[in-house]
Amino acid sequence: MPLQPFPPPTFRKLPDTRPAQSSLSAHAQITQGATMIIVVLFTLLLLAGVLAASLRLGLSSRQTTADQASTLRAQYAAESGVALARSRLQDVQAMLSFNSPRIVGGAGMKLAPNIKITAVQDWVFRLCGTSNWQDMYEGREPNARGFLDRTLDPNDDASEKFYPTAQSCKPANLNSASQFALFANIVTPEAYGVLPTGEAPAATPEARQAFWQTLLTQRSTSTSGNVNLSTQVGITRVLRLTANHSRIYLGVQQLDSAATESTGRVRRVVTASGTDTGQWWFDIVQPSLLEATVQTDYQTSQAGGIIYFTSRTNFQGPLKTNDVFAFNSSTGNNNPSFSGKLTSAGCIDRIENATEITCTRQPGVRVATTGTPTPNRNFSGTDTAKSTAIQNYIANNGVNVNYNGITPNFAGQYQPFPTNSSNQANAANGLDENGQPLINERGLTLGSTEVGVQLYVGDANGNQVTQYDANQRKWVEPSPAYQYIKPATGVSCNSNFDINGCTYTYSNTTYRVDANKNMQQKIGNGAWTSITGKFNGVIYKNGGVSILGPGRGNYTDSNSVVQARPALASFSGITLAATGDVTVRSDLAMSQTPCRYDEYASVQVTPPCSDRQNVLGMFSSGGNVIVGRQTPDNVVLQTAMMASQKEFTVDGYDDADRGSRGAVNFTGSLVEKYYGANGSFGTRTVQVCTKYNSNGSCKTYANQNQAYEAGYGRDYSYDRRFLDGLSPPYYPVSPKWDFYDASSRDGDFSDLIWKQGTAP
Repeated sequence: MPLQPFPPPTFRKLPDTRPAQSSLSAHAQITQGATMIIVVLFTLLLLAGVLAASLRLGLSSRQTTADQASTLRAQYAAESGVALARSRLQDVQAMLSFNSPRIVGGAGMKLAPNIKITAVQDWVFRLCGTSNWQDMYEGREPNARGFLDRTLDPNDDASEKFYPTAQSCKPANLNSASQFALFANIVTPEAYGVLPTGEAPAATPEARQAFWQTLLTQRSTSTSGNVNLSTQVGITRVLRLTANHSRIYLGVQQLDSAATESTGRVRRVVTASGTDTGQWWFDIVQPSLLEATVQTDYQTSQAGGIIYFTSRTNFQGPLKTNDVFAFNSSTGNNNPSFSGKLTSAGCIDRIENATEITCTRQPGVRVATTGTPTPNRNFSGTDTAKSTAIQNYIANNGVNVNYNGITPNFAGQYQPFPTNSSNQANAANGLDENGQPLINERGLTLGSTEVGVQLYVGDANGNQVTQYDANQRKWVEPSPAYQYIKPATGVSCNSNFDINGCTYTYSNTTYRVDANKNMQQKIGNGAWTSITGKFNGVIYKNGGVSILGPGRGNYTDSNSVVQARPALASFSGITLAATGDVTVRSDLAMSQTPCRYDEYASVQVTPPCSDRQNVLGMFSSGGNVIVGRQTPDNVVLQTAMMASQKEFTVDGYDDADRGSRGAVNFTGSLVEKYYGANGSFGTRTVQVCTKYNSNGSCKTYANQNQAYEAGYGRDYSYDRRFLDGLSPPYYPVSPKWDFYDASSRDGDFSDLIWKQGTAP
């Protein structure tokens, strides 16, 4: 069926319900117009508000940016003031440095050798002002008495040095320019050259004292443009480490840098203070000559023979020379080993006058098989670079040195030796170095007829000690114990190697000293009578002198230390000084045996190694220190020894007929101008019988080469107590004033830490 179309739509008109036009027209027109006006006005107000806000935000933004720029400019200016202050601190550091690269033509600090210790002590004391010296308690243990000084090198033998009697003061009321005499005397004219033009003081003591007083007590203010800088540095503390060693500390006490921006709206303040490494210090010291097992001026014999280090070299502790060392490079002899630091200066001359004691240094080394080769000194650069180059040269020329991890210093500083014993002569007579009386102390001067002295430990009746405690390594002393001193008026010895080869005639006067240093004398068989003044430990002889201890008990060649009865009591400190030869006639042992270098920190004894106080020093200012023919085999020497103008040697060291005498068992410190011989070895030609007569006598002789050893070998060990501040009384020091400063510990006076301050 076909589809049919939809029918067309049908429309129907609806009725109109709108109101009539004529009844609403006027009212609608009024309402609509008012509404339109209100909308337009509100829109305009809204747009005006938005525009005003936008303008206000834009102005505020521009104002904030300007303020920030002003603040940054003020901050930068304030920080630039700190940079300027650091530059000025670097000037102070350079002037108070021993060897600043900024100083042209000389060192920053220097002092003539003829300036006496008492003068320096007075200058240092003045820096305390009204403050008093106080004992220091900065030792190895918390609140322990003394001062423990540390360096940065843990492998250095002197990385720790202890000063048991150190004192300090905190300066107060430095109101007089004369209190700054130390600075005026030690700072060189060249040092002031680091200052800006016009700031150096006049070259008079008064002007320089005033300069340092102003610098170290008054606030320095300056204005540069819109920067106001206020700086004050001062002495924070003064240390008296020993009688001839002082240290001065300086610190930044105030540093403010304030800057105002050019419009005056912004002010910024920066305050700064020193860091731990920003503390500056310097030392003034006459160096100890107790810092090496062996220290020489010339590393040769008096005859000029070269002393080579070989595979047989065996020293416990550091070795030092003002000369250069020599190493044997022949196979079998080219493996020396050292347990302490090697230090050589490389001097080629010696210069000594009233204003300086020095040498021309050209660091070098000898490397050869035999003979007297010229040292190689062809090394350049800084001292550190030269030392490293010398170490490489030794290794590259056939010598295998075992330094045991301790870096050597082949470009060290010159340390001169004393040339007289006047200070010891004065001390023995109860006088200071200026000839003024010491307070309640005296020594002992041997007369012209007294040529020797015996030292031993005994009870009240003079009986010597006989019992040794091997576990605690000390002799058992009676209570009370005394140190006996017996001058000898005659010493007659034969030429044989015989421990009984000398005959002694003793003075009619014997002395003894108790643990409190009270001294008594006894004449003949009389009673003991007291002597005024405490015994200061110095025995002096103008001329040569012999020294002997109590001798051994039942003598054998072995176990020498146990058999060497003590010359010094546990409480004794003695220095024997002479202008001529000092001849050792026996063992010289201590009541409390000093520990050897390699066991100092490990052995467990009572008292500990570091607390043993008995100490002996022997000093010849013009002669040799000689081990005589009467000393036993394997002689024991527990002592400091110095032959400042000659050498330490052994009488008969080359006597092949006597043969070997064992070793010198030495624990202490030895200083000698030349390297003296203790023994010898080699081959010699001897006649031996090759054919005998019927009666047993020799009929025919023939020459034959025969190996031999003579004298003593060396078994040397450094006494580390010397690094702990122990010293024989009035033992000589180097006559040259030295200076050390914080640069050795990476100090930098301009190393500051700063923070934002508050504008007033």
